[in-house]
Amino acid sequence: MSGIVVSDASLAVKWVFQERHTLEARALLIEWEREDVARFAPLLFLHEINSALLRRLRDGIITAQQADAAREHILAAVNVSTEDAALTRRALAIADSLALRNAYDCAYLALAEREDCEYWTGDERFWNVAKAKFPRLHWVGEVSSP
Repeated sequence: MSGIVVSDASLAVKWVFQERHTLEARALLIEWEREDVARFAPLLFLHEINSALLRRLRDGIITAQQADAAREHILAAVNVSTEDAALTRRALAIADSLALRNAYDCAYLALAEREDCEYWTGDERFWNVAKAKFPRLHWVGEVSSP
């Protein structure tokens, strides 16, 4: 494994909330921390984390204080990369090549390509659509339970 990985919001949320594949997601984070692997995400990550927290807040699952604590925990574990026109252009091209209706997840793939590293997701649907064309894409469900 290289010293860098791209992690998306669907994986990062599993670090702080109990969901399907939470144990595997946490095991990945522990391994990356132990091996000093830097975690990167595009700017979009910040908004996706907020949306995930807001859903839980509105559903009464967490309090505002818990949302703040979860966000701080996640942001301490990930470096948010600045966007540039080339990255967004590549995300659009990837989304088009996969016949997707949006390019959100493809921003992470474009960043992984640019950084020449793996991209880890918690989104099984996206992984199923993109894994054949993008072998650097991995899904948390591929990890054995700790």
